[in-house]
Amino acid sequence: MRTSNPQQRKSVNQAQRIRRTPREKFVSAGRRNQQPGRLRSPDESLCTSPTLNHAQAKKSHKGQLAYLDEKGKVRVRPIYVFESTRAVLDEIQQQGDAINVIGFFQSGCTVELRAPAGHTTNTLPPGRYILNTLKADGSATLTSSTSKIFKDIPMIKLLAAGFRRPK
Repeated sequence: MRTSNPQQRKSVNQAQRIRRTPREKFVSAGRRNQQPGRLRSPDESLCTSPTLNHAQAKKSHKGQLAYLDEKGKVRVRPIYVFESTRAVLDEIQQQGDAINVIGFFQSGCTVELRAPAGHTTNTLPPGRYILNTLKADGSATLTSSTSKIFKDIPMIKLLAAGFRRPK
């Protein structure tokens, strides 16, 4: 389409351009800035753009691995997206012989209590709950089937009540 008006020609040219995704722009910019004959080190080839690598930028995780250490304290270790669950489990078990793994939990997973769990203000009756949050300090937030939310309940009290994932 040929037009004599320069403004119309400009808009036609813009519409005919091939649109590139942010990833394509990032990759082509990296090639442009690279010197010919120079190999990149592994550190340089890692993506640091937050738009391209959400997993490392946001530290998003698959879930948490809860375990009891030698002193009987509940520890929570997140398993990040770029980590292997088996490798993290092996890493935790190498810390000591008295490590007792409680389980792997994700936000929104179903958990159950076999006995009532006492808390400062409420008593959680036995039954199934949805695990909202499992914090690094060893406390959990649960939602009951009646949509009642129980916040910051210590995992030690939940474990004493038979806290586990249903099979």
